[in-house]
Amino acid sequence: MVYEEPIYDTLYHSLPAEYTTSMERLSVHRIETIHGGHWASFGHSQIFELIDGFLQGTRKLGCPK
Repeated sequence: MVYEEPIYDTLYHSLPAEYTTSMERLSVHRIETIHGGHWASFGHSQIFELIDGFLQGTRKLGCPK
C-alpha cells in the first residue's frame, strides 16, 4: 500500500482514484511502522511524507520506461 518508490498510476490496470481513497484513509491513522515485503521497515514520519507526496502529486509517474 505504501511504497518508498514512485507510484505508476497510469498503467491500464491502475486504479488511481481507489489508491487515492486508500491513501486518504491511511492518513487519519496513527501508524508507527511499515514493514514492507521488499524493503526495510520505516517509521511514522516517512509514512506520512510518502502519503502526502502521493496525495499532492509529487510521487506519481506517468508511465514506466
